[in-house]
Amino acid sequence: MKKIYLASLISISLIACGQEETIDDTNYDQSPSQEAIETLKKDDKIKEVYAVNDDEHLLIAIDVKHRHRFKRHQHDLNWTEEMKAEKPNMKVFVATDYKIVKETKRAAKIAQNKGPNTKQTIQKIIKLSKEET
Repeated sequence: MKKIYLASLISISLIACGQEETIDDTNYDQSPSQEAIETLKKDDKIKEVYAVNDDEHLLIAIDVKHRHRFKRHQHDLNWTEEMKAEKPNMKVFVATDYKIVKETKRAAKIAQNKGPNTKQTIQKIIKLSKEET
């Protein structure tokens, strides 16, 4: 009985140790994000802009002023085209949904402080933005 207990304890601990999360400690240059923020802040329809990038993705979250919320989808398309023209070598994602704005703000703060897992965080937010609610 003790041997079975010991064997199961060892196998459970080995399984648990094998599921460590991989940490991407690459610090990406956030200058494309800063350039996008500066470009978009000039638009009078925008209240706040948050952006974060890795080597191939540029994620931009825009908090639209209240009176422009009804045409938010059209503005999304315009801002996406503008950013794709400005950054043709990156995959650009523009979102105005509140949950995406909140998550991108948090991710931008982490990336600014040279935090880990920027790439995984961006992938998670992009996946979240594609979900239907």
